[in-house]
Amino acid sequence: MKNVLLILFFLFSFYCSAQNIITGKIQDANNTPILLANVLIKQGDETVEFVMARQGKYSITLEKEYTKIIVEITANGYISQTQTLDSVQKNKTYTLNFILPIDDIKKLDEVVISAPKQPIQIKGDTTKFNVSSFSNGSERKIIDIIKKLPGVDVDDKSGEIRFKGKPIETVTLGGDDLFGYNYSLGTKNINVDMVEQVQAIENYSKNPLLKGIESDDKVILNLELKKGKIDLSGEINGGLGINANEKLVGNSNNNFITVAKNYKSFGILSYNNIGVNNSPLDYVGGGIGVEKLKEKDYFANKTIPETILGVNLDNNRSNINNSFFGNYDAIFKIKKRLSIKFNLYYLKDNIFSNQLSQSQNTINNQTFVTSDNRTIYKKPSYYRGDIEMKYNTSKTSLLEYNFRIQQEQINTQSNVLQNNEKNFDNTLLSNDFYLKQNLLFTKKLSTKTALQVLLFHSTNQIPQEFSITPSVFNPNNFEKDVQKINNRKDYTELNATLLGSHKGSKYIFSAKINIENSPLSSNLSSRNDNLNSQIIISINDLNYTKKTFSTTGSYGFERRKWRISPAYSISILDQKIENKIQANVQNSQNFIFEPSLTIRYKLNDVSSIVATSNYKQKPNTETYLFTNPILTSNRSIMSNQPNLSLQNTLSSSLFYRKNDLFNQFRLSFGATYQENNGNFFSNLDIEPNVMRSNYFYLPQNTNSLNFSFSTEKYLDMIESTVKFTSNYSISQYKNIVNNSNLRDNQNNTFNNELTVRTAFEGDFNFENATIFIQNNSKNNQGGRFSNQFLSNISKLVYFPNKKWFFSLSSDYYLPNVNKKTENYLFLDFLARFRPKSKKYEFNFVFNNLLNNDNFTQIETTDYSVNIFQSRLLSRYFLMNVSFNF
Repeated sequence: MKNVLLILFFLFSFYCSAQNIITGKIQDANNTPILLANVLIKQGDETVEFVMARQGKYSITLEKEYTKIIVEITANGYISQTQTLDSVQKNKTYTLNFILPIDDIKKLDEVVISAPKQPIQIKGDTTKFNVSSFSNGSERKIIDIIKKLPGVDVDDKSGEIRFKGKPIETVTLGGDDLFGYNYSLGTKNINVDMVEQVQAIENYSKNPLLKGIESDDKVILNLELKKGKIDLSGEINGGLGINANEKLVGNSNNNFITVAKNYKSFGILSYNNIGVNNSPLDYVGGGIGVEKLKEKDYFANKTIPETILGVNLDNNRSNINNSFFGNYDAIFKIKKRLSIKFNLYYLKDNIFSNQLSQSQNTINNQTFVTSDNRTIYKKPSYYRGDIEMKYNTSKTSLLEYNFRIQQEQINTQSNVLQNNEKNFDNTLLSNDFYLKQNLLFTKKLSTKTALQVLLFHSTNQIPQEFSITPSVFNPNNFEKDVQKINNRKDYTELNATLLGSHKGSKYIFSAKINIENSPLSSNLSSRNDNLNSQIIISINDLNYTKKTFSTTGSYGFERRKWRISPAYSISILDQKIENKIQANVQNSQNFIFEPSLTIRYKLNDVSSIVATSNYKQKPNTETYLFTNPILTSNRSIMSNQPNLSLQNTLSSSLFYRKNDLFNQFRLSFGATYQENNGNFFSNLDIEPNVMRSNYFYLPQNTNSLNFSFSTEKYLDMIESTVKFTSNYSISQYKNIVNNSNLRDNQNNTFNNELTVRTAFEGDFNFENATIFIQNNSKNNQGGRFSNQFLSNISKLVYFPNKKWFFSLSSDYYLPNVNKKTENYLFLDFLARFRPKSKKYEFNFVFNNLLNNDNFTQIETTDYSVNIFQSRLLSRYFLMNVSFNF
C-alpha cells in the first residue's frame, strides 16, 4: 500500500506545481479554423517548447518558468504570425488568438516533381505506414514489415502485436475483421506485394454503435491492399528439395484474397516438412496464442501436459514436421443490416523429436543426477468452424450471435531411456472438444449512452489416457500402467452493461452472473491385458462449482493534461468442492472488493507518465482439485491438498513513455511491483527414478519486482534504426524439497537485447540482434545456481538489381557463457530471382549449411541445473517457384 501512496503523492505534487497555460484559436482571414498548425514558444530565436494545434484550437502548459516569451504560429500555405508576452506571471492563463493570412504564391509554369511517399502519415486517430518505405526486399509476408514499423512490437511466441505498448484487438483487411483474435493467420500468410499500407487505428470500436461512447484505448491494425488487388488475387507456390539424409523435402503455401462489393474472403492451403508453421497453433514450443489467452477462463485444465518439443531457438529449426494446414475466412454482407462471417480450420501434423534431459540436483547437501533420453512422435489433428452473424434490428440497435465448435486430438508416442538403465514405452492420447456460443444485444439509448446484454455459454471436455510399459508401480506382476482422466468445464454468463460518455469522460457499469461447473474423474491402474487382470492404484471423482454475482464499474475523466480512471469490482463468490471418493464437501463464500486506479499525465503530444495500482482477489483452486495421485509421465506423480482460500494480489506500476513516430523515436522505462498473499506451494519429493509433487495452500507472502527499459531511434547519420531493451526481474517464492522446511527462494533474471537495422540506399543492408540473458537462483539453505546465455542473430542482404536478391543469415548461440566450447553457429542462404513480369518468382533456399543436428540449452532452478538437448532439422536445399495472380 505504501507504493500506491508514494505514486499518488508524486503525481499530486507534480500536478500542484506552478504552471502557466496559453490557449487560443487559430483562424484564416475568413474566420475559418485552420486544421493543423504549429505553436512555437520562443525565447529570442530559440524554440523552447512546442505543441500542435488541431481544428483551429490549441492549449499548451508551459513546463518551465519564463519572464518573456514569443508565441509564433506557423502553418502550411499561411504566413507565420507572432505575439509577445513581455511579463509572464505565475499561475496565470493567457488567451492569444491568431489570424493567419494566406501566403500569396505567384503562379508558375507547371513543374512535375517526383518525390517518394512519406513513410509515415498521421491523420486523426490513424497512423499510416507505407509498406515500400520499410522494405529492403527481403520481406515475404506482411509480418516481416510489421516487425519493422516504429511503435510496433511483435511477440514471436504468441503472435501478439502491440502498438505504442497497447495490445491490438485484431488485424482487419480493408476495414473488415476476417480473423478476429487469430490475426496471425493473416499477418503470417499475406504477401508483402499485396499490401499498400499498414494502418494503426487508435480509439477503435468494433461495434459502430459504441463509437465515441466506449473506452478509447483499443487499437487495431488495418491492411490496405494495393490498387488493382481486387476481385481475386493471391499466390500459388511449390518447392522441392533434398536434405542431408538424402530425403525429399517440400514446401507449398498457397493463399488467395477475394474482394467484391458484398463479399470478402481469405484462404490458405499449405504443406511442408521443413519446420514452417503457417497456423496460429503451436504444437512444438507449446506457445499459447492471443485468442486462447483472451478466452482462458472458458477452458478446462489439461491435467497431463503435452510434451514440449521446442528449444530456445526459432521453432523452424526444431520442428521436424510433416504438416498440412487449411483455412478459409469469409464475410458476406447479405443486406445493409445483415452480415455473416465464416472461419474454417483444418490441421494435421506428424512431428518427430529426439530429446535428452539431464538434471543435476543438489538437495539437503546431497547431489545426484537424473536423465531421460526420449524419442517422440507427436501427431496432432485439429478441426474447427466459426459462425458470426450481425443484424441491425434498427438504426440504434445491433444483435450479434457467435458460434464455435472445435475438436483437437493429439496422439503422442515416445520411448524413454531413464537414467541410462530402464526403457519405457509411453502413449498419451488427449482429446479436446470445445463448444462456444454467445448472444449480444446492443441498444444505443442516446448519442452518449448505450446498453449491452450478453448471454454466453461454453463447454470444454478434455479426456486423456496415458499408458506406460512396463509398469512403474508393479513391474513384476503387470505389464503396464494406465492413467485415465476426464476433465470438463461448463461456463455460463449473463451480463448487462451500461456505457456512456459525459463532457469527454467515459464510464461503464455492469452487473453479471457467472456459473462454472468443473467435474473431474481419474483412474490409475496397473494392467496385464494378456491375463485380463488389473489393480486400481488411485481414483479421483469430484465436482467443483463456482458461482459469482458481481458488479463492476469504471469512470475515466480528463482535466487538461490529466486522465484519471478509477475502477472497482464488487462480487459475492460461492465455491464448492464435492469429493465423492472421500465423501466430503468443502464450501466457501466470500465478499470481494477489488479497486483499481490508473493515472496518466500527458507531458506533450508524444509522451506521458502512467501510474497504475490494483488489488485483486481470486481463487486458485481449479488447478489443484484432485487429492489422490495422478501419473503424468514416466517419473512424475502429482497430487494436491485442495483449498478454497483466495489469493490476494496488490500490483503497482509507474512508467514513462514517449512515442514520437514522426522522428521515429521511442522511449519507455518504468517499474512494476507485485505482492501476493496466499498461494499454492509445492512439496517435492525427488528421487533418482521418480518425482512426487504435492501442492498445498499457505497464506504466505511472495513478491516480484520488475524494471524495464526500451528505446528505439532511427539515426540519420548512419541510416539505421537502433533498438535496445533491458529487463531486470526479482521474484521470490517458497517450496518444500525432500522433507525440508519451507524454503525461501529468489530468482533474478537480467535480459538485454540490442538490435541494429540499416536502411542504406545502396545494394547492401544488414540486421543484427544481440541477446544476453543472465539467470541466478538461490535459496535460504545456501544453494546457488546461475547461467548466462548469449546469442547473436544477423542477416546480410544484397539487392544488385530488381531481378536478383540474396541474403545470408548467421545465428550464433552460446548456451553457457562459462563453457565457451559449447557453442552453435547456423548459416542460411537465400537467392531470389524475379523476371520482368513479376508474376513469377524463383527462390533457392539453403538452410542449416553447417548441418547442426542438435542444440543444448541450460536452465537453473532453486535446487538444480538442467541441461536439455533436442534434435534439429538437418541441412536442406530447396528450390521454390511461385506465381502471383
